[in-house]
Amino acid sequence: MKKMHDRQINYCFADTEVDPHDITCVHEAFKAMHPEELLDVLLENQLGWKLDPQALTGSAKRFLLAKTQAILDMIYAIDPDPDQCLDEVLIPLQSFEYSGHGMSFTRTVRSVILDVSKASSEPSERMEYALSINDMLQRMKDHPHEEGELWGCGALRRIDELIMRPWSEILGHPIWIPSSLTSYEACAELAGLFWVMAYNGFAEAIFDIRASSLPEVPSSEEAKMRIDGMYEEHRLKMFRISEMLNCNSVADAMRAARALKRIA
Repeated sequence: MKKMHDRQINYCFADTEVDPHDITCVHEAFKAMHPEELLDVLLENQLGWKLDPQALTGSAKRFLLAKTQAILDMIYAIDPDPDQCLDEVLIPLQSFEYSGHGMSFTRTVRSVILDVSKASSEPSERMEYALSINDMLQRMKDHPHEEGELWGCGALRRIDELIMRPWSEILGHPIWIPSSLTSYEACAELAGLFWVMAYNGFAEAIFDIRASSLPEVPSSEEAKMRIDGMYEEHRLKMFRISEMLNCNSVADAMRAARALKRIA
């Protein structure tokens, strides 16, 4: 008999099995994150900075990278406290926003809080997280119109509410990072959380950059290749998403054509 958590679901545009191995604590997730990749996604996604991370190089880039590394070092030095968040797990959630220009839209991946106790009748013990998450995501897939209700009842909550919590508590949260995510998407899931934790330091850093004229020095070739690779993987996935949407459009058009032919 197939176990409930063996079901495949389409999540963030990929066939995803909720694998317990993809669930870790925030502290460990940050340890696996490269600071330069994290900074690039922060620059592109947070607060509409409108900075092209691939164009920011030299002293300005090194200044922000040093800030990123310093905060990560602080995070690494803190002992996580998992006992305060037994019912909460951070999960990725994709969303779409119209850009306001023409027919373009923006797709983002961010982390949200899933309150397992309000999302499932299953026990909320640590060993049951995978089962509970799967139940929740399957419900979201089968009934997408319920997302607003889920926000309202508190099953899904925005990570902004973590701003006032101690870092040790945030770092103790379990977080689900599906292996099917691209490196960019996984980084985006953590970048929003990093921003919530380190907002004050980064706001100060970005103002310092805007107020100064730092000389530009080319980034290392190794760093450029790593960042280019991260973006290339993401571009490829987005291209495949557009292919899928186009195929769906063609299929819809063919169904309409058959109906029109019968009427004619």
